[in-house]
Amino acid sequence: MSQTVARNLRRIVGDAVVPSVVGLTAGLTAAAGLGWLSGVAPVAVLHALWQGAFGDRYAVAETLVKATPILLAGLGVAIAFRCGVWNIGAEGQLLLGALAATAVGTKVALPAGVHLIAALLAGTIGGAMWASVAAWLRLRRGVNEVVATLLLNFIAAALVGYAVHAPLREDAGVLPQSDLLPPSARLPLLLPPTRLHAGFPLALLLAFAVHIALERTVWGFRLSAVGANPLAAQTWGIATGRMMTVALLVSGALAGLAGATEVCGVTYRLFEKFSPGYGYTAIVAALVAQLSAAGLIPAAVLLGAINAGGAALQRLLGLSPTLTWVIQAALLLPFAIRWRTQWKGKQ
Repeated sequence: MSQTVARNLRRIVGDAVVPSVVGLTAGLTAAAGLGWLSGVAPVAVLHALWQGAFGDRYAVAETLVKATPILLAGLGVAIAFRCGVWNIGAEGQLLLGALAATAVGTKVALPAGVHLIAALLAGTIGGAMWASVAAWLRLRRGVNEVVATLLLNFIAAALVGYAVHAPLREDAGVLPQSDLLPPSARLPLLLPPTRLHAGFPLALLLAFAVHIALERTVWGFRLSAVGANPLAAQTWGIATGRMMTVALLVSGALAGLAGATEVCGVTYRLFEKFSPGYGYTAIVAALVAQLSAAGLIPAAVLLGAINAGGAALQRLLGLSPTLTWVIQAALLLPFAIRWRTQWKGKQ
């Protein structure tokens, strides 16, 4: 048993920890260098990133707030990728989830406990339905899911823009945004006056549930078998088309739930540019975590910290928060190099 544990620890360190440390170091160095070119001392850039992510309890809470949608959407991405379905549409599915949750939250009157559940459920269904479009296109028309899910992201953003300009626009009609969700449709706060809400422990519970489903169930074995070799899986009697469809629908449902938790727990309303790219960041998180549901927890927290630190860069130093995309790209680079090396070795 001890040898197995030691072997697993070595694998985790070699496959995830070392590349993450290398990528994060490179990303922070690049961000500090770009800050220096903008006239800001590198030490000040790094200090601002730390303060924004872990400087006090408010910063830590903000890190966990930003980690929540990344974790939920990342779980969906990991499920799809494990099955060999390249779902690049988590951003669009998240937006549709937020749209559906807002519609139920602002336009449907329900009792307090039921209202929140209905809004979260609507977001989950909205994300799954949006993913079902790509699933139908793949199965019936042979459209590659990478292309379909990516293009659906832009359509989802356009639908959100239309909704907040017309059917869901606030009653005051001043700004292109929805009305505020009533308290009955909001997730409870855990550490007021911070923004940390009950969506974070919900995401943790789902991460453990997905981990068990992927690693300890027949369904998880079949999912991974289809992703590893669809032809062999079909020979074993696994309905590969059905399994891929289910994986994509579950993936969309989790991304939709991510959007619903953001509406019900953070913004309390829908507006254009609602998501700062959480769906795309979720792909980075899933890849950094090696498609492991358990590994997604620290990966999501790390990326949540990077996003929270980016907000501090703008607030404290006047630098663009888009510097965080440089850090994310550098974080992913060692994994990409490693995968490329492994792929070439199999040729």
